[in-house]
Parts: sequence; structure tokens; C-alpha cells
Amino acid sequence: MMSPGDFASMLRGMIPLLGAAEHSGLEKAAARMEELSKAAIGTYEYGWPSLAPSTIAKKGGDTPLLQTGELRESIHHS
Repeated sequence: MMSPGDFASMLRGMIPLLGAAEHSGLEKAAARMEELSKAAIGTYEYGWPSLAPSTIAKKGGDTPLLQTGELRESIHHS
């Protein structure tokens, strides 16, 4: 069994690792959010309201939020 002092020393030794773990977790979450956001554009997966027939005709397709791809390509994380 570990003594309270040894346990406290072990915890102190972990402090430098926390910043890297936090950064790694945030990076993974942000990359996933970027991926999901880009994938949602042009689909009805998230319950967007239906496009009006006139909009579909003008755009040449039934793709909500997608016309040129500029919006999708502007999504990044940092």
C-alpha cells in the first residue's frame, strides 16, 4: 500500500503531464467538430428546413448551406 506522502508525490509528478493531456483532448475535440461541421453542409442530417423549390432550381440542387463549397472550406480549428 502506498503511503499518503508517496501518493502526494505521485500526484505532484503528474502535474506537468496535465497540460499536454488537456491540449491533446481539446485538439481531438476541435478536429472532430470541424469534421462534423463540414459533413453537415449540403445534407439534411441535422434537420435543416427544406429548401424552397425556387431555391433548389436556382442552386441546381437540393443542398442546404452548400452552393460553392466556400463555407465548408472556411471551417477550421486552432
